[in-house]
Amino acid sequence: MGLDKSIPYYSVNMVCAAPQRAPRGAALPAGYAFAGYEDGMEEDWARILVGTDMADSRERALACFREFREDLPLARERMLFVRDGSGDVVATATLWQSEWEGESLARVHWVGVLPAHEGKGIAKAMLSRLFRRYDELGLTGRVFLVTQTWSYPAIHIYQKYGFAPAPSDPPEAWEWIWKMLGKE
Repeated sequence: MGLDKSIPYYSVNMVCAAPQRAPRGAALPAGYAFAGYEDGMEEDWARILVGTDMADSRERALACFREFREDLPLARERMLFVRDGSGDVVATATLWQSEWEGESLARVHWVGVLPAHEGKGIAKAMLSRLFRRYDELGLTGRVFLVTQTWSYPAIHIYQKYGFAPAPSDPPEAWEWIWKMLGKE
């Protein structure tokens, strides 16, 4: 399920205070494979952002990619893609490094699965792989992400990985999310 724009939009933050306890065992379904970033894959990344309504045009998606272009060695180390059986790139997620609440923290960033591939466990497999990468890199400390009320199905998955609402978020945003998830 893509973005549900039928509810009010709020940007929300989630934090995983104990990343060492996040699940790491979810695997990709048969026929899918992980791939790292290679030069030129920004077009695939942009196509995923547009296909998941995270960007309204290729140009805007590519503008968002500038953040990664500024540190390509980090992008090569932490950007994750998923290819289907035909070799097409159908999903992406990144374990980035960003400032949040005055700290430099690992950040789960730009998670997207094309609609034709949703509901197969790809997002869970990517999150598991990002947390394994967190371990491989010897990272410590909290992990955060920024999402929005329109992504409440993803928020449900993030909760399974230990992410919880940031206390600084507007309460009405989480009231909408809980309502949509049937947790009122």
